[in-house]
Amino acid sequence: MRPYRTNKIFYCPYCERSFVVPLEYFDSYARDYHEYRLKESPYDNSKTLSVMNNADGRLEVFARGRDNALWHIWQTSPNNGWSSWASMGGWINGMVVESNADGRLEVFVIGSDNALWHIWQTSPNNGWSKWASLGGWIDQIAVGKNADGRLEVFGRGRNNVLWHIWQTSPNNGWSKWASMGGWINGIQVGRNADGRLEVFVIGSDNALWHIWQTSPNDGWSKWASLGGWIDQIAVGKNADGRLEVFGRGRDNALWHIWQTSPNNGWSSWASLGGEI
Repeated sequence: MRPYRTNKIFYCPYCERSFVVPLEYFDSYARDYHEYRLKESPYDNSKTLSVMNNADGRLEVFARGRDNALWHIWQTSPNNGWSSWASMGGWINGMVVESNADGRLEVFVIGSDNALWHIWQTSPNNGWSKWASLGGWIDQIAVGKNADGRLEVFGRGRNNVLWHIWQTSPNNGWSKWASMGGWINGIQVGRNADGRLEVFVIGSDNALWHIWQTSPNDGWSKWASLGGWIDQIAVGKNADGRLEVFGRGRDNALWHIWQTSPNNGWSSWASLGGEI
């Protein structure tokens, strides 16, 4: 049997739920496979491990446990020493972590009801709230921080549309969900040198598409294509503030495209080779 990659979680459109399915139930030579890979669930199963710095610099790692609950482990002092694992409860599938304007960590997950759930530190570096739901229906998730420190969460809703919800003031209060349109598969958020958020997604044509704030903290452009053909996506920021997007191409090589100046203008796609 050849090795293959799988998420272990599969989606039932009829039930609108995801289920953990033991791998031994599947034959890697079945006709449902393409290049020895299981068909991917639409759920954001890749994001089940995250790490973030506390306000005092200590690292804290968050992970989905065997029980689908959220678990965490943290440095007991900056640079060194680790706690034991501790459960934060809940039922999670897809997770992102960001720090509030005041330094408190906040974890966002997709719950068993496909709503957005969150849990947050009650003070910087220590103490956690109870779980609370922000509603909606999503199966992919990403988070960004606005120039004024307000967190903004992006998710893929039914019909593969991009939705978002945001803090109405730094550290507290949330808007209602709003649609940004499009057809997306995979979400990454970058922040431009001037503080404007920019969202990058894989479109229905497997090209890279993006949408961006027209001014820091508020207003959004229309969708625009950056071309290419990718099926995985990541974004980073250069030392001069220029955003750079990386994707896996049709040839399984790593490709990238970058801003030609901070905040605006894009290069052509270029290959970095490899097989990923």
